Amino acid sequence: MLRRLSRRLLISYVNWRILLRLLFQEAEVTRSLSNVIKAYTVYYDKSITKTIDSHENWKEKEMLARKSMPAVTDKTEGFVSGLDAVQVKELPSEEEQKEESGQLIENAKKEAKQILEQAKQEALQSRKEIYEEAKKKGYEDGIASGVQKLQEKTEEADNKLVQLQKDYEAMVKELEPQIAEIIAELVENVTGIFIEDRKDVIVYLVEKALKNQERCNDFTIRVSKEDYDFVSRNK
Repeated sequence: MLRRLSRRLLISYVNWRILLRLLFQEAEVTRSLSNVIKAYTVYYDKSITKTIDSHENWKEKEMLARKSMPAVTDKTEGFVSGLDAVQVKELPSEEEQKEESGQLIENAKKEAKQILEQAKQEALQSRKEIYEEAKKKGYEDGIASGVQKLQEKTEEADNKLVQLQKDYEAMVKELEPQIAEIIAELVENVTGIFIEDRKDVIVYLVEKALKNQERCNDFTIRVSKEDYDFVSRNK
């Protein structure tokens, strides 16, 4: 039907062009004659005459117009060259549209579920890594802190030991003259030999004896009853 309508429109267009040319041609002849006939009387030579057949003239112009028209072949079948046929795609039915939309929704749900599952796995992995790192750091920090405290306690004990040794040596030096004097008096009382000039020997013996003894704060010195008061006064 579309092809027949195009063919009819093409023929109508051609006929309209022919009619337009004929009308404009007669109008030009009439305008020329109106310019010539402008007086009450016209002089003309009767020996010179010419008959104009308008019907024959119209047929001649129609033939010329048909020759100037582009030929219509059977291959085009009423279509004008240069025009592209419109391709009409059949629309999907309502059921097909519902099925397609349902499939899209299902795919979107699956993709969202996969993304959520992947996010959970990544969160668990990150939490595990953070826990292990914190545990390792805490363990290392705990060991480092314990070692540091142990070193501090050891240094503190060593310092106390050094200080005790210094205090002990100071006490021994303070007691050495007194002990040497007591021993000299005891030797003199027991043996009757005066050894005041040899106190350096006694001091050496006392110092050696004290150094070889374990550290203690109490010493027991045995003396006779007669010398007890003297020793007590010089202790």
